Amino acid sequence: MRAFGSICTATLLTFLTTSASADVAITACGGNVPAGETGVLQGDVVCSLSTQTGVVVESGGTLVLDGHSLSGGANGVLCTTSCTIQGPGEITGFSGAGISSSTNPKPRITVIDTDVLGNLTYGIVLTSDGKLSLLNVNVTANNHGGIAIAPSNLTDKGSIKGENVHVHENDGTGIKAKRIKLLASSVETNDGTGILSSGKAVLIDSDVIGNGTDFDPGYDLKTIKRPVLKNTVCNRSGRLTIGNTVEGTWAVCTDD
Repeated sequence: MRAFGSICTATLLTFLTTSASADVAITACGGNVPAGETGVLQGDVVCSLSTQTGVVVESGGTLVLDGHSLSGGANGVLCTTSCTIQGPGEITGFSGAGISSSTNPKPRITVIDTDVLGNLTYGIVLTSDGKLSLLNVNVTANNHGGIAIAPSNLTDKGSIKGENVHVHENDGTGIKAKRIKLLASSVETNDGTGILSSGKAVLIDSDVIGNGTDFDPGYDLKTIKRPVLKNTVCNRSGRLTIGNTVEGTWAVCTDD
């Protein structure tokens, strides 16, 4: 199996850490996972109030979905600084984002074996200096876009690293961040640009196709720096300028 950053190592360490500590039972919307502790959903949790946050995870905490769903309310899971969300499970139907960071600086979020779908803003959103690690994650049919570290500009340092990540059929941009690195992933049929990077994208063994369905021409990939594609298919790329306009293509996709 090909090593890809430290995602698999982080997954193992998370499992060992969470297994060694007592669990906090999460039985209702508005739950809280204290710093450094592990909260476990005891069943499907439905938020009945539109202003409620599903679960707040404090710094260094872990939320284990344990095969259940978290739905309704304002925001699904709010990480105050750094946190891990461990599936299997589903986060869906929130009027805000499925997973989000607070405004604290340098958020770090890891998401594993989780489906994030049908939320009214983004599936996953972090502030501009955040780092997001993803393993076996599906982000589908969210209303503003799939995954965003926003705003994303030349001065930001936000990054996304993922393996077996599938971002499909979102109503905006599929993935937006300064730095993006994906392995064995797919970004397909999003209404906006598939991958939008104010820096560089590295894509390995992946498909980025059929995006930009609300635009003519639609772009699967727009980056400021030349993207690195290894055994990856895309239909159309765009050379993004500092002024956020497109000047030609990178000649890396089939229709460039």
